[in-house]
Amino acid sequence: MPPSGDGVSDISIFRPLAAALVPEQVKGDLLAGRDWIRTKAANAKVGISGFCMGGGITIREIVGDNDYAAAVAFYGDVLQGAAKDALVTPDTFAYAKKITTPLMGNYGARDPSIRAVDVRMMFAQLTIPHDVKIYDEAGHAFFDDTRASYVGSAAADAWTRTLGWLHRYLT
Repeated sequence: MPPSGDGVSDISIFRPLAAALVPEQVKGDLLAGRDWIRTKAANAKVGISGFCMGGGITIREIVGDNDYAAAVAFYGDVLQGAAKDALVTPDTFAYAKKITTPLMGNYGARDPSIRAVDVRMMFAQLTIPHDVKIYDEAGHAFFDDTRASYVGSAAADAWTRTLGWLHRYLT
């Protein structure tokens, strides 16, 4: 039985579960959710969003297809499979040219796991509508108000921007 997450401050207990995710299964599950929404509201525009690992999944899911009308990633991995210690060049982000879904990103400049320079380099490769904000005062998980990493000003601004983005592309 996986941990519930209630009251958990040590994320290491979730790493084995995250490592066991199969990308094809995740994609299938997400598309099934999208299709279910469309059965409830014909011609509905559907977006995708995620935080942390979910932000990375959001980016991965919009590469090479147009399954969603809009996407928002909160501190999602922009290296998309490249080794964290590998030399990063614009070619590292060649996948970004295959993104056809309008993409918004919310990142923290103080995030040691997702470097702001990499975020800027990836978003610079995009050829579709996009918007990225890197909050100087924030690090990773700045939106999670149950953790010490929470930065209320960044979270509030990111949420306002996100709602505006989704309104623009989903209505």
